[in-house]
Amino acid sequence: MFQVDIPAAFAMGQVLAMVGRKSLKMGHQSTYDRFLLWTNWYVSLIMGPTGLFLLVGWPGWETMYKWSWVENPQFHSMVALFYIAFLMMIVVLGNAGFMMSYGLLRRNRDGVAKTIMVLSILLALAPFLDFNATLHIGTYQTYHAGTAPLVFGTSFIMSFFGIMLFWVIGSIAAVILVHIEDKFRQHQLAQ
Repeated sequence: MFQVDIPAAFAMGQVLAMVGRKSLKMGHQSTYDRFLLWTNWYVSLIMGPTGLFLLVGWPGWETMYKWSWVENPQFHSMVALFYIAFLMMIVVLGNAGFMMSYGLLRRNRDGVAKTIMVLSILLALAPFLDFNATLHIGTYQTYHAGTAPLVFGTSFIMSFFGIMLFWVIGSIAAVILVHIEDKFRQHQLAQ
C-alpha cells in the first residue's frame, strides 16, 4: 500500500545501515559508498518494483481507496507522473533513511538511530490497522459502495503472495549481503 511503501522505504534504508553499522562507524568513504550502493540496489530492484506492481495492478487497494483519480493513468499525464513519483520517492526515502542512520551512527547516537528505525517500522505497519481496506479488493467506487469482495476470493491474493514472497526474499537477501559485507569490511579494516 502507498501508505506502507513510502515509510517502509525509509525504514529499510535505516535497517540496512544498522546491519552494516560496525563497518560504517569506522568512517571510511569506500565503506559508506559500498553500503549506500547496496541500499540503492535494494530500493531500486526490490522495494520499488514491489510497490509499483501493486500500484499498477490494484491502484485502489494500493492507495487504500483514498483517491479515485489514481485508477486511471491512461491518457492522464499527471496520474502517470504520480506513478513515477511514487517509484522515485521509494528510492529517495530509502537513501534518506540510510544516510540519516549513518549520520547518527557516526556520532555514536546508536540508540537514537534504533529508536527512529523502530518508529519508522511501526509507521509503515500502521495502515494495516484499517482492516476493512486491507481485506477488500476493488476499485474506489466498489469499495465505497460496499461491493468490493474480500481479497481471499479473488485472483489478487495469489499475485499479492507472489510479490510479497519476492519482497521478503529480496529483503532477506539484502540484509544477508550487507551483513556479509559488514563482516568482510570489519575483518579487512582490522588487519
